[in-house]
Amino acid sequence: APKLPGQDKIAPPPPPPEMVEVVREFPMGDSGQKLLKELTSARALRIIPSLTEEQTKEYKLDDKSTKLTLNWKSGAQTFIVGGAMSYGTDRYLLDEATGKVYVVAGTFVSPLEQGETALRLSDPRGFDVASIDSVTVAAKGATKTGKRGSKTDDKGKTTKVWDDAATGKTDQTLGNFIDAADRLRPTKYEPTVALTDLTEVVTYTYLDKAGATLGTLTLYKREVDAESPTTDAVSTAPAAKNVEYFIVTPKTRVPGAVPKSVAERTETDIATLFPAN
Repeated sequence: APKLPGQDKIAPPPPPPEMVEVVREFPMGDSGQKLLKELTSARALRIIPSLTEEQTKEYKLDDKSTKLTLNWKSGAQTFIVGGAMSYGTDRYLLDEATGKVYVVAGTFVSPLEQGETALRLSDPRGFDVASIDSVTVAAKGATKTGKRGSKTDDKGKTTKVWDDAATGKTDQTLGNFIDAADRLRPTKYEPTVALTDLTEVVTYTYLDKAGATLGTLTLYKREVDAESPTTDAVSTAPAAKNVEYFIVTPKTRVPGAVPKSVAERTETDIATLFPAN
């Protein structure tokens, strides 16, 4: 076909963006464990052997951007995730291999769409914090134990406090340090980071009223090379370092990266909790 005037000067359309696969690993919380149990006994509410083109669009199965892959011992099974049924939250799943469509409960699909935020541990310590009776803090070669107590003011109002187990007196500094551990929440988990490459900062050991260990939480850090701005000049200065912080508990099993600002505050407060002699 003849070209239109100036057609040879029109730039070709840009190539489609390259797909990048990102794998995120994380320890499952209660919601994730519940989903796994439901998955092993999952049953379709309805099976549709085949679809017309009109039904494929109606059920939003023509959009293949969202897929669910289940890796069984017998092999992988991939579904295209469609829309919800018009009268409820149940969802359509199209088996790519067979062309069959399954209607499944929406509660099965929704947590998977939310991903890590809905499925991972909400509290990395992994136990009922109401069971805590005492906490031993170990850092700088020293330890202190805080025990749950209470005090009543002159108006009769009772509040929970932390007492120094050694003296029996309320220790606000120790209490604040123990409570601050609740803010050490991972933003992501790093299963490839080895504990042997990390330096221990502080360890919290949680005990119940019977003296049994509920769990532990250890804060670690490491230094890594900071990214340098691109420059043509050759620098002889030592490479800048960046400090990263991680926590590990028996429930996480792998290091979880925590916000630097929170971890730095914890590390700084250690000097106040254990002043140099």
